[in-house]
Amino acid sequence: MGMKCAEKIWYPTKILAEKARRELVENARDKQAAKRLVVYPCRDCKQFHVGHVRAAFGKQPQEYPASARQRRALKQEEKQSAKNNRRALAQMGYYFDSVATAATRARMAVDDLNDSLLAAKRIAAEIFSGRRLA
Repeated sequence: MGMKCAEKIWYPTKILAEKARRELVENARDKQAAKRLVVYPCRDCKQFHVGHVRAAFGKQPQEYPASARQRRALKQEEKQSAKNNRRALAQMGYYFDSVATAATRARMAVDDLNDSLLAAKRIAAEIFSGRRLA
């Protein structure tokens, strides 16, 4: 078992872990918290545990504020990444100043294509019905 699993109870099969989870739910004082208990496989010990998994409920582990040096490095990395992305888009012929602009233009292109396809479908129906000459 890994260091993280030293204090946890482990179960060799998922069925045994599920049985233990049901017993915990039945005997719990806090029924709401007990209902959120889940059975999960452990990466470290390759066994099953019963507990609250934060990712299963949309909660993320609390992040501690980074040092000023780490924040500056992260901000610089984000700026460089954005610059590289803009450069790659420019090489492909797309010049956008923001992701919102790119999304708006893509949506407009899809709408134009949809209108063209609807018009082509209408014209084809008119030609095949004999109301329009080819």
